[in-house]
Amino acid sequence: TCTGTHKSFNFDDAQALAVNGWCVPDRDELVSIVDKAVSLPAINREAFPATPSVVFWSSSPYESFPIYAWEVEFKYGYLSN
Repeated sequence: TCTGTHKSFNFDDAQALAVNGWCVPDRDELVSIVDKAVSLPAINREAFPATPSVVFWSSSPYESFPIYAWEVEFKYGYLSN
């Protein structure tokens, strides 16, 4: 499980901090931890306690507009760009 508090970063800063074995997850990795059976947040709270119901960037660029990236909103588990 994770400990500490969440921090917010813009996309470029998050990518710059992804070093030493850390990474910004791709779209499929984020979607794989969504649990649509629950909401606020839409995630397994046992595995990921204290996850905020906010948008998380992925490292996957949006194909039609590569300056944008896919994101997962964990309030209800929506995937968007």
